[in-house]
Amino acid sequence: MSNNNAKPESRKNDIVIQELEDEVLVYDLLKNKAFCLNKTSAVIWQLCDGKKSIEEIAYATGKKLNSTVSDEMVGLALEQLNKDELLESNQNSFSYLNGLSRREAIRKIGFTSLVALPIVSSLVAPSALHAASGCPDPNNNINASPNNCPCNGADDCASTCCGTDSGPRICVSVGADLAGSACRAGCECASGTCSGTPRTCT
Repeated sequence: MSNNNAKPESRKNDIVIQELEDEVLVYDLLKNKAFCLNKTSAVIWQLCDGKKSIEEIAYATGKKLNSTVSDEMVGLALEQLNKDELLESNQNSFSYLNGLSRREAIRKIGFTSLVALPIVSSLVAPSALHAASGCPDPNNNINASPNNCPCNGADDCASTCCGTDSGPRICVSVGADLAGSACRAGCECASGTCSGTPRTCT
């Protein structure tokens, strides 16, 4: 199916996200596999809300990166994200490159782009994400995990909060965030309530 009708949506469930300065680490809890998204692919992935078209994602990515971003560049990122199952599976029948091969897409983008080509790298060892983020293994209660680490129960977290409101179980800080703040679990919010899309304290 052509990408003309595609409105890709980034995967939300059973993953842990760690944002660094120029890249994003995504840990797949189902596969015990980690992926590193460079800045270009991370921005594209974060803009996939199931509502924007390829063209709209390209425009929004260009604004964020302060440069022109083509539909082919977005398609290149989406093909890799889809291959690594970081997009919702209900759109895996789309061809985001409109029949182009990866090599042809890169040639069409050319070397004139000021934006780095989107790269999604898989990390060989799942423990690499924990090492990069300072996450001990779950259930290591002697050295409880800090925020953004996977958890199996409250005892795994230094904050004593193992969020479950949306997506993966993850250590989060116990609530002080006020209404309107981004959240993943009610315990992050002063109100104790995290809801909506995007999820915010209410």
